[in-house]
Amino acid sequence: MYRLNYVVDGDVTKQTTVQLAKRQRRLKANATPSTRRKHISRLAKEVIGKIDSSFGDYAAEFGPLVVAKVALHYGLNVIQSSALSFSELVSIGLANKLSVNQLSNVISSFVSLRPDWRGKMFPSQVKKGMLNVIKSGNLKFETRFLELIISKQNDKIALRPYWCLLKPYELLELLVESSFAQSHFRRSIEFSNIQDAIVAVVGLDKSTVNTGCSMRVANRRNGNSSNHTQLLAAVHDAAECHPNFAETFFRPGSPLRSYLQSYVNDEIQMIVLQISTSSSDTICRCVSFIPTPILPPCTGRKINVNVAQDYYIDEDDQMDWYCESLSAQVPTTSNIITVRIVRSETAIFGIQLLDRSSSQTILSLQFREPIILPEDVLDDLSSTIKIICLQVFGFTSNDYKCGLTLSGIVSASAKHPCTACVESSNRFHLPSEALQKYRDPTKEVRKDAPLRTGEYSIIKCHEEILKWKGNGALHLTAAELKIIHDKNGSVFHVPLLIIPPQKDTGEPMHISEGLMDHLFKRLRKLAIAIDKRSDWRKSGEKFLEELDEILLRFEPPPAGESSEYSNLCKENRLLFKEAMRLAKVVDEGKECVRGFEELKMDAEDVDNVNVDLSDSNKLRLDKAIDDAHTAINEAIRKSEEALQKCVDHAHRTKYAHLNKLKRAAAKIRPLLIKNLNGNGIGPCQHALRSAIKAAGGKFLTQHGGNSLTNNNGMDVIERFSEIAQYMSNLFPPDTADGQLLRDQYKLFTNVAETMSPLLRFLKSQEKCDKTQFMKVLEPFISAWDTAFPEQNYFLKLHHLVTHVYYFIKEYGMYGILSAESFEAIHVVIEQLLKLSASQSTEKKIATTNAKTQTLSKVAVRTATDAINERRTGKPRGPYRKKVVSPGDNSASDYMQHNVVDCDGVQFIEVLQGTGLVKQTWEEWYSFLMHHRAPRSWMEPFHSSPTLSKKLKEEFIYIGN
Repeated sequence: MYRLNYVVDGDVTKQTTVQLAKRQRRLKANATPSTRRKHISRLAKEVIGKIDSSFGDYAAEFGPLVVAKVALHYGLNVIQSSALSFSELVSIGLANKLSVNQLSNVISSFVSLRPDWRGKMFPSQVKKGMLNVIKSGNLKFETRFLELIISKQNDKIALRPYWCLLKPYELLELLVESSFAQSHFRRSIEFSNIQDAIVAVVGLDKSTVNTGCSMRVANRRNGNSSNHTQLLAAVHDAAECHPNFAETFFRPGSPLRSYLQSYVNDEIQMIVLQISTSSSDTICRCVSFIPTPILPPCTGRKINVNVAQDYYIDEDDQMDWYCESLSAQVPTTSNIITVRIVRSETAIFGIQLLDRSSSQTILSLQFREPIILPEDVLDDLSSTIKIICLQVFGFTSNDYKCGLTLSGIVSASAKHPCTACVESSNRFHLPSEALQKYRDPTKEVRKDAPLRTGEYSIIKCHEEILKWKGNGALHLTAAELKIIHDKNGSVFHVPLLIIPPQKDTGEPMHISEGLMDHLFKRLRKLAIAIDKRSDWRKSGEKFLEELDEILLRFEPPPAGESSEYSNLCKENRLLFKEAMRLAKVVDEGKECVRGFEELKMDAEDVDNVNVDLSDSNKLRLDKAIDDAHTAINEAIRKSEEALQKCVDHAHRTKYAHLNKLKRAAAKIRPLLIKNLNGNGIGPCQHALRSAIKAAGGKFLTQHGGNSLTNNNGMDVIERFSEIAQYMSNLFPPDTADGQLLRDQYKLFTNVAETMSPLLRFLKSQEKCDKTQFMKVLEPFISAWDTAFPEQNYFLKLHHLVTHVYYFIKEYGMYGILSAESFEAIHVVIEQLLKLSASQSTEKKIATTNAKTQTLSKVAVRTATDAINERRTGKPRGPYRKKVVSPGDNSASDYMQHNVVDCDGVQFIEVLQGTGLVKQTWEEWYSFLMHHRAPRSWMEPFHSSPTLSKKLKEEFIYIGN
């Protein structure tokens, strides 16, 4: 017999056994259940024995095939299945944004719907197993509540939680181990000019609420994503400013601050131990140390490893692994370190660094988790083990605000805002030395400003500023302070992290976004200038004059004088007061009737002894009630006649017309003034926004709603010719504005066409060289200078032109160091925080930290990558225009207003019929009150055969 699962009618899954050989003895029909089970077990053993004897060593491979044939004979389907591990279950939960409790509830639901699963799946045990995966093997951290600034104005302080890893170097070890174990580790020479090193990236970035310090390994294949990024530290709901950074991430004496400084100086070395098993799996452990003497920052140092004889200890022995620092003496003359493995018969616990001459232990480094040696490597461990030493090249990838804060410069509006050099901001537009040489190698070139090294370093500059301030003892004027700051590199505050200028990337993603944002700002600036002199704005100014004239008619006249409206108002008010007086009579009559009826009810109540009316009095009371009803009806008739007379008077004398004009004018005027006084949207701005959306642009809600994401912006730049086509045809070619748009958009198109390959280069994760960079930079700069000759370069453009060339020349990489993963990790953190929203702050931080670290555990990471691979769609191909039939893509019609005539002038009823506006201004009313663009603005888009109906309907509304 063989046990198998099968499906009945494609719905119900059952389990049964299949008999492969007949026995002479048959089971009796009236056999007890116990006899049946024994009989089935006996047959199953015979069948398994038959398969084993027939196939020998191949029984495990061919046995299931025999069962499948038998199942086919009986019309059954065989389901081959294997149990999910706890790590895979954790991956499913994280991939679907489910907490452990939520995933456990899902499993409980399955068990409830499939009773045959009971006894085979235990939700409570599954929950415990997943929690064990999440909690085990995590790096230790501490949480503090600190008084931090919580407002942009730096005027509010509150307690906020801050947490950081106690041993930050362990995070890089964990990330490298994961890369090796999954066979995703690339040699640094494959993507850079750096030989045999670990290239790591650290970024400080603030989301809406949290500010995080994150790390990833650039050596990991496809590693620039949130899936392979981990947090070193984070602070919740505090401002991104120098005092907060100085109190948290860069607090004096903090292990994170000292580690990051060693990290950016390239002082750290990492010993990597790898064991290859017979199943082609790789077991990896990493430990970090700092070789002394310490060389100058950014000095490459290749250290070779000499492996000494293993040091054996018993598993129960308590070895002293404590070390005060990670420093180890390594002679610069030989650059060789002797390593000894500390192990037992079945496990490896760490390594020791030995002095080459005396063989004395210099440093003992314990693995976070011991290596339990597989049986297949125990006999010949030396042939399967590999130990190498790799230098850690540490780079930072921060946005400009964060970079300035770390350097102590703080503001991009400073005289010398560049963190890499001391160039004055008013000279940013001058071509760099490298660009000049590329354009004409024979010419004498202007030298670049000095880098921030030596006497120009941020430390020296800050010390000089403190000296001239007398360390705060002197009272200086604002003008004197400005001179001191400008003269000494604008380093206002204490530098928190000294990043060598040659390693200052400028951050590829933010440089790309800066280029696109500034181009779009120039487009908006031109559109605003055209709108301010457009016929639309002139008509708005005329509309405002008319509204002022309307409201002037309702101003109270001087004392002793009267106006047409005041006279009509007095007449109408008298009529209205008479209607109100009659209405009051009606109310009084109704009150009187209620009194009579209450008296009558009390008299009819046999239990009420206080009221006793005779029959004659009852008759008189009934008559009084009838008379009162008659009088009330008459009063109601007169009141309605008086009110109608008042309304008739209003319409007959145009008093009603004037009131509706006043009501609409009072509502519209403030909105119109706001539009005319600011950069109110006009036809050109609306067309530009619609054209960008037609080219695939999706505006973000933040930053005024005019920004695009990096990837989306690149897509729009690639399709910029479509924007240019819409804008060039916005006005007739024989008009001044029409000609201006055509001329300017030729220049803008040239900028976009040369920017597109530059953006692709900056985003590329592959190895690059300085020649490739100059080939895409020079055409772009030439196009930019032609389009914007009077504009000084902004900070990001200065960094691109002056410093990126030398960075690529030195390291041979760029886009792989971008901050994209650091931006994306915020989304992951916020999602994980929501899953533990009911917990206390400290517990929430602990849970979130554990779950983020779980993503880097090999088993979980492998399962998560498999899930993401199946979910990820194919890469987007080239954009193809799809022509839509005219009947399918016409936008919805505009709203219609009721039109009324007054003395031959057409008005529209607005404000639900309580206001009037001249039909001449209907488009302005819809624009101000309903944010609808005039029909004429939409003509270039309505006639397009490639735009969908949905997009055209979106373009109707201003600001979408």
